[in-house]
Amino acid sequence: WWCADRRHSREPRCARGVRWTRQQPGLSAMRRLYCATTVTVSSTSSGQSNDTAGSGMNMGANAGINVIYSGTVAAAIEAAFLGLPSIAVSMHLHRGTPDYRVGAAHAARTIAHLLRGGFPDPHTCLNINIPRCETEDPTHADPIDPLVCRMNTHGLVDRYEKRTSPSGDDYYWPNADGMEFRSADDGTDVERLFERCITVTPLRYDLTDDAALERWRSRV
Repeated sequence: WWCADRRHSREPRCARGVRWTRQQPGLSAMRRLYCATTVTVSSTSSGQSNDTAGSGMNMGANAGINVIYSGTVAAAIEAAFLGLPSIAVSMHLHRGTPDYRVGAAHAARTIAHLLRGGFPDPHTCLNINIPRCETEDPTHADPIDPLVCRMNTHGLVDRYEKRTSPSGDDYYWPNADGMEFRSADDGTDVERLFERCITVTPLRYDLTDDAALERWRSRV
């Protein structure tokens, strides 16, 4: 897989596959790849090669409706669509100084925990969000338990700043932080993330509203 480092997005970066086994889940390798946009990991347990695609770690959370707009999640969804189980990882940023190495360590432990029962089935996509890990917080490296939860489906609160271009034209620049929602339902990924929980949400690429099929068939 080729990927782009978020800090040097003009240059493609090749992330070598990480070998996962039941004895050594590859935590140190995941830590070394904390800044890559997309990596792959593979398992050789039982003498078979089963690939799993990983996308991340994104600098900024991809919780709630943000999964619709996220390139990090899109890469994982694309892999799942092609039959490769995948995992997307993002880290919530706030006002403090982010510690990406600690965030990657949290992600690595979570992935290792999820894979203890075996690799996901083909077409599976898991979206993982790591809560803010800021150097100013002395507890930011303490272990955090992951929670499996639904995605929040409420819309974002948008804000725009009016600016003037060099040519004198007015335009509006989005200046919201991307993590302010009109509401957050109890137990959803957005609520849990703000409580500094690691959230794990299974996603699917089939957006069909099955419950509405018959209603619309009756109209044609």
